[in-house]
Amino acid sequence: MVCPWLRSLFVSATGQIVAFGAATGLEDIPVSVQTATKRHILDTMGLMLAGSTTEGCRLTQSLFHELGGAHQATAIGTGRRLSILQAAYANGVSDSSSSRLAALTACNTANEDPIGRS
Repeated sequence: MVCPWLRSLFVSATGQIVAFGAATGLEDIPVSVQTATKRHILDTMGLMLAGSTTEGCRLTQSLFHELGGAHQATAIGTGRRLSILQAAYANGVSDSSSSRLAALTACNTANEDPIGRS
């Protein structure tokens, strides 16, 4: 159980963040930040699509498909419809799997050691 004073602090902090976001217009965001954000979103979507082909992600998606549930959302890379929570989890697994692959690829491409050894 959360203490009432802690809960009010969390709600008010969340409210402040939401209010700031709602009051911020596109013109308030520098073009360089908009460009970088678009690049990061596309990069993440590409990584999620690549990660959806990994064995762990395929197993997760198959398990959720077998468990059944409402067909509310899509598991990225498969077109398979799952419940909202199942799809969110499966898509998170695909992003996590592909992010590790991307980090290793980036290190290998740059000829760098991923943990900074000489």
